[in-house]
Formats: sequence, C-alpha cells, structure tokens
Amino acid sequence: MRTSISSSVRLRRPFLAVLAVLALCLTGFSGVAQANTTAPTSLWPRFSTPETVYVADAHGLSNSDITTATTLQGIYNASQKSSRLYLNWRPEDDFWITQVPKSVHVVSIPPPDDQSLLQLLLERFHSVIDGAIVTNPSNADTVNLATTMAGLDHAVVIDPSQESMVAALGIKILYDFNTPEFTGYNNVQTYQWGIDHLLPQTSTRMLYMLPGMHGGDRDYAVATKSFVFYLTSTDATQKAEFGKILAHTPANTPILGYIPNENPDVAYLSSQGHFLNASDNLSNESIWASMPSPAALHESTQPAPIAAQPNTVYIAFVESDGDNAQYMEHRMAQVWQMPDLASVPEGWSVAAGAVDFAPTLLQYFNSHLPGNSELVSGPSGIGYATQLSGPDLTKFAQLSNQIMQRDDIKTIDSFEAMGDTDQLAQASGVPHISTNRPMLEKQVGSTVLMGQSSFYIKAAQDLFCTIHQQSATLQPAHPLFLEPMVDAWTLTPTDVLHIAQQLALAAQASGMHYIFTTPSELALTMQRYYAGQEQGLPAANAQSMTGEQALAQHTVDPPYPTGPVTITGSNIVTNPSGDSGTTGWVTSGGSVGAATYQNEPALHWTSTSTTGDTWVRYLAPVESSKTYTFSADVAGSGQVFLDAYTGADWQSLPVNLTQNYQHLTWTVTVPSNVTSGQLQIREDGAAGPVSVYIKNASITPSTAPC
Repeated sequence: MRTSISSSVRLRRPFLAVLAVLALCLTGFSGVAQANTTAPTSLWPRFSTPETVYVADAHGLSNSDITTATTLQGIYNASQKSSRLYLNWRPEDDFWITQVPKSVHVVSIPPPDDQSLLQLLLERFHSVIDGAIVTNPSNADTVNLATTMAGLDHAVVIDPSQESMVAALGIKILYDFNTPEFTGYNNVQTYQWGIDHLLPQTSTRMLYMLPGMHGGDRDYAVATKSFVFYLTSTDATQKAEFGKILAHTPANTPILGYIPNENPDVAYLSSQGHFLNASDNLSNESIWASMPSPAALHESTQPAPIAAQPNTVYIAFVESDGDNAQYMEHRMAQVWQMPDLASVPEGWSVAAGAVDFAPTLLQYFNSHLPGNSELVSGPSGIGYATQLSGPDLTKFAQLSNQIMQRDDIKTIDSFEAMGDTDQLAQASGVPHISTNRPMLEKQVGSTVLMGQSSFYIKAAQDLFCTIHQQSATLQPAHPLFLEPMVDAWTLTPTDVLHIAQQLALAAQASGMHYIFTTPSELALTMQRYYAGQEQGLPAANAQSMTGEQALAQHTVDPPYPTGPVTITGSNIVTNPSGDSGTTGWVTSGGSVGAATYQNEPALHWTSTSTTGDTWVRYLAPVESSKTYTFSADVAGSGQVFLDAYTGADWQSLPVNLTQNYQHLTWTVTVPSNVTSGQLQIREDGAAGPVSVYIKNASITPSTAPC
C-alpha cells in the first residue's frame, strides 16, 4: 500500500534511518579509511576500493531510465560490496573506465537479449533495493525529493510510466509524489516539505544542487544520503528555504552539483560559509569516490624563476574551467587529446579536491602533464567561493593549502572577493594567487597576488587584441607581466599557439619581445624582479618559451592585422573634462563633481570603498558593429583602470595614480546587438580609496588593427 501525503513517510523507519546517518557521520565511510590508510581524512564521503567494476552500456537509456539507473547505482555502490556498477552513457565514459587501477577488474555486462538494460540491472542488483519512489511529472522538483528519499530508504527513483515495470519485478512502491497535492505545489512548497520530512535525516557532510528534472549524476547523492535541492538566492521566498538547507551543515561543507544563477548564488553560498564543487554533469562519482586517493602527487617539472629582461612582456596563460569536475571529466579530457597541446606553456585549472572525490581524474592529468605546463587550483582553492569572510575564509584557505600540497599545486585561480584576497593569501600561504580582475601585482606574506588581464574571452582574435593592447603599455626599460585567462570551453591549444605566434609577429616591428611561462613561474619571476634578487638567474628554463620559439613551430593561421589606431570621427563624450559640471557623468559610489586641477577643468571623483568595485561613467550612443576608441587622462591617488563596456567589459591594466596625468585607452568593436557604450573609470575596492581627476574623456569612432 502506498503511503499517503498526509502521513509521514519518514516515520516508517526512523530508528534505522537515524542509525544509518549516525554511522556515516562517525565512521566517515570507514571502508576507504581502511583501504587507503596513507591518505588524510577526506572532506568528501568516500567508499572502499572494489575488486571488480561492472560496466553497463547505458547509451540508449531515456532520461527517466538514467535517473532510475543512477539511483540504483548509488544504492549498490554505497553498499561497499566487492563489486561496483559503472554506467557508460556519456562520450568520455569509455575512456575513463580504462584509467582505474590495474588491480580493479573491469567486466562488461553483456547486452540483454529480450529485455531492456534497465530491467536487467534491476534484476541483477535487486538485493540492495528496498523499493521505489515515484516522481510527479507535473512537479520537476519531486525528482530531487525522490532522490533524497532514495538514499535514505535504499530505493530507486521512477516516474509513473515505469510503475508496471518495477511491479513486474516485484519492487514495491515506498512513496508516491504523483498526487494532486504535489501537483499543486510550487518549488518553495516542495522543498518546504522536504525540509520538514527529509532534511533532518540526511548527511551533514554534503549537499547536492541539481535541476529538478530526470537525468543522471545522482548516484553520489544517493550513495551519501545527501539532501538534493535546486533553489536560488535571487528570489526572496526561495532564499529563505535555501538558507534553512544550508544551516543543516557546518561551515565549509562542499555543495556539489550546480546553482541556478552563478554569480549571486555562489556569493550567497559562500556568504553562508560554504563553497561549491561544480559537478553538475560528473558521471559515476560513486565509482570515483571508491578509487584509491593518494596521499600526495608530484609534478615532474617544478617552476623556477627566470631573470626578467627589459622591453619584454612575460605571459602566463591560465586555462579555465577546471574547478568544474565535469569539465575535467569531459571537455578537458577532449582538449588533452587535441593537436598542439603543450605548444605553449600554460596553467590548467583543476578541482583541487578531486584528489579525494575523483582521484582517477586528477591522477590522469597529473601523470600526463606536459613538462612545460602545470596544474593550478580552480576557483578559489578547494572550491568555488566569492564571499567567504572571517573564520570561514581562514578555514577555507587552510583547507585549500592542505589539499594543494597533496596535489603539488602552487597557484590558485581565485574568484574570491578582492576585499578578502589578502586574507586568503595570509591564511593559505600558497605561493601564488591569480585573481579574476584588473589588479597590480603585490606580495602578501609569501604569496604573490596578480590580477588576470583577461576574463572569459571566447574568440581567439579578441584575446589576441586584448593582450596586444595591454602590451602597448610596456615601458622599454622594464618588463611587463600579464596573466590572461583562456576560455577553455571555446578555445583550444591550437588557438593559444596561434595567439602566441601573432603576438610575436606584432612585436617584431616594435623591437619588443614576448616570453611565455607557467603561472607559478611568472609569480616567482616577478617576486625576484621586484625584490632585486635576479643575480645568477637564467633568462629561460624548461617552463618558458620565447616568441621566436613559438614562431618556429608550424604556423597555424595567417597573422592578425596590426598597426596604429586611426581616429575617424569626433568625440561623442559631450562633457569630457567637467566643463559642464557633472552633466552626463554618474557614479556607483562616492561623489563626482567639477574641479580645477593643474589650472585646467577636470572631473573629480572620490570613493572610499575598500570592499567592492565602484566607478564613474559616461554613457553614450554608439553604432553596432563599428569600432570605437575609449580613452581618458587620469591623475590623483589610488589605483584605477579604464573599462570600455559594450555589452562586455574590456579593461585596461590598472595604474597607480600620481599627480601627473596618465593616459588610459582601449579600442573595441561594438557587437551587432549593442547600441550604447560606457566609458568607465573603475577602482577595485581592495585597492581603494581613490581620489581621481579626469580630463579628455573620449569615445571616438576609429579603425583598429583588430
């Protein structure tokens, strides 16, 4: 008989359920602690290493069948028998199963003759199943409640269309969400029910966020008895329930899966003391959490400083988006089979915690790492966080340091709020933090901090143009250090080689030079340069490459055009220097007014912010698909940069202001769907406060080399 909505399904086996959760909390899934005695205690639930893994070809399963199969997989794998179940249903699954340790026997399940694969799996592994939970097709979030319940009650998740199949197999229905009550519930009401009836009995070690729809990636959630939900902080009613769920776990709890709205939701998660382990499309995680977790990894080539030369631009490419474990499992695995891998030194971001929750993946990239490259920790250390503070940030930083030492990773690709970056550096003590915004390099304790000079630029030519324009600020008597991010979802190693070659070609006309390094090597080189400790250092080493060496490889494309910017029209900023007071100028923080500076009219903008970005801007109409040059002269105190906003932010390198004016400029082609442009003078709160005088602000039609 099915349990009705009005009665409490959680009262069915309360004592056993509480004992199960208590056992998990006390043992930390001790099966692996015994099997991997050299590895430190894991932050993520782990399982013992199996003797055999059975592989099922699940490519033909529907989404609802995949949901049932992955929940079955989670139940079976959590039982920690000598064998486990692996589902081969994504393109890279064939590859990854070949990477398990040789001591683990891999056995393919023969395809069924007269039944579906799902029926075969349910028959073969039915001993671990206590029943089924039925979802409501009219309420997608019941899939998450059913997944949560499946972990607690050793059940599989099905939709109503599968009821006859499970009945024929003798599997009873434990609970049915396909009722008028749940049909009428919205997502907040659905998760309120889950909070009342399920949350107290779930694990406090982890939470899972997945879209409420049928599909895979639910095996680890079931295996770990985690609460599964999908709410956003951008809606007030959802945020209230979101907060209740987060309060179920202690600070610095991993949140797996993904969030509905990245920037605000990650900020909210981390403001509550948690971090995201992006893993929404990670397959077979209950298998990876069963593989041996090494006590330590070691990269074959270690970074070392080189002597920085004048009139030379030093570039370290940082590849995104490896904090997302599904990127590692899928896109990164593809990219590492592409031509021109290691043609240019790079830093490849990975999920640092994968040494515990997916060691097979991380060990592959560690053991196949090219000698001229390195792995770096994706945002922002042990996990993705942007608003951690106080003791939570200190603990997060310490956890990041511990896991990075095990990984032999020396650089954090940080998305943490800039106001907290110093604390992240002080508490972690990692050698290098590369942060995702314009920022002049500095040293905090033993850590070198540096801003990324580009951020998620999707087109190779646009990334070239960005680096090319930033390189124009090079002072011939000095070196210049740049750390651009490569959008690894769209760009390939061949694109990076092309960019390096075109930069080297563009430099030949001016007599400047380029040297490409890894991020950690760039940090060490800067550290020695600014400390005046370069004596005896070589000009190059195993993890560096000159522009000439890049050109010596096969040329992958014709060169991009280069040349001076030519102004073709008049300035469309009608109040460029405060001649008309503050007309047309708006600030997001502080104050802006007319002033006289060095006997000339100027706009005077002040901001006392030390925590977040503030800006003063002029908004002007522009024509789509045309090229414009944004520029301004700035003087005063503090640190600022120019942002030419045309639907995306195009940012100059920051400058430390002095009493003399400095010229900031950027040239960009306006996208076809944009009709307004913003000339912004911005400061990062961590570099504030600022007192800025602005004159000769200009947005002018122009032609540019790219």
